[in-house]
This record gives sequence, structure tokens and C-alpha cells, in this order.
Amino acid sequence: MTRKDELLEYDSDDSDMMYAILSKLPKPLDIESLITRTTLLFEQHPPETLPFSAWRKVSQYSVLKTTRDPDELARQTLEEGELLHAKHAAQIKRQETLQKMTAHSRFLAHKYRKPAGAFTLAIVIGVMSLWLGRNGNGSSILSPAVLTDAKEKLLWVINSAWTGLRL
Repeated sequence: MTRKDELLEYDSDDSDMMYAILSKLPKPLDIESLITRTTLLFEQHPPETLPFSAWRKVSQYSVLKTTRDPDELARQTLEEGELLHAKHAAQIKRQETLQKMTAHSRFLAHKYRKPAGAFTLAIVIGVMSLWLGRNGNGSSILSPAVLTDAKEKLLWVINSAWTGLRL
């Protein structure tokens, strides 16, 4: 049926219906020239030559890769096609889940960056103080009373940082 025949079926008094029909009807296409141009484009730029390794990023279960060879496609059964589709759908779902988890991890890292920084600083200070004490570096400066005071302050910093992480 042509566009003209389809338009003549409707009442001309209903302008809203006429507008809706005109907006939904496709323009006539020259299918033969479209197929010819597509084939020419495919021959000039095969998928393997796409930039940024785009073809390697396409799933091995994708219809783009599983239907490349017409002979192999003809031998493919419906069950095999459904299995490939299910595997591709599962792969897409895994990728989406990974993207969501990555985004959530970045959000949490941004949200808790200050408490995590304070906690890391406290650990670094604690390790350095232990290292200095064991190696004898500064042992004349660090008396037992100073070390005990530093230990109490370090524990307070760690406790404060831990409390900040739990909030």
C-alpha cells in the first residue's frame, strides 16, 4: 500500500489524525541504492579495520560476529542462536553490573576520602614511630615518657579516624 492510499482511507476533516499519520509514515526509500551503498561501505571499511580496536571489543557472542559467514549462518540452528543470544545477554548484564559497582566504589571513595586519609596518616605515623624506635634512630630524643605520650596520641588519632569511618 502506498502512502497516498493510506492517507485517503482517513477522513480529511480530522486534522489531528492526519498529522499523526503523516509524522509516522516513512518517506519512500530507494532500497536497491541503499543496499549497494552499504555493501560498498562494508567492502571499503571492514569491521576489523575500525579505529580504537572497536571490533575486538565486540562480544564473540554478538550477532555481529556470529553471522559474518553466510555458510556458517546457514548451518546454525535456532537453539544455537538462542544459546548465543543468552550468552551475549549475560555478558552485557555482567558489564552493566561491573559499571554500577565501579561507579558506587568511586562514590564511596569520594564520600569517605577525609576519614580514609586521616586513618592512612595515622597508620603511616605509627609505622614510622615504630621504625624509628627499633632502629635506634632518635633514641636519645625519644624517651619512654615521650613514646608513651606519642602512643596515646596515636591511638587517639586512630580511634577518631575509625569513629569517622563508622559514621
